[in-house]
Amino acid sequence: MASSNTEADAGQAFDDLDTDADGLIDRDDYLAGIHDYVTTGSSPMAAAYRTVPTP
Repeated sequence: MASSNTEADAGQAFDDLDTDADGLIDRDDYLAGIHDYVTTGSSPMAAAYRTVPTP
């Protein structure tokens, strides 16, 4: 798995990014997740990458 993600972590990140639960991650949701991860560290991606926000 990429970045040593477990299947459960990757699945949870997908579920969290799939805000309307249609089985797809919309472009805007994906970009919002990236933005949040890069700027605050708080995003479904943070859990998948096992990172925590820095103060």
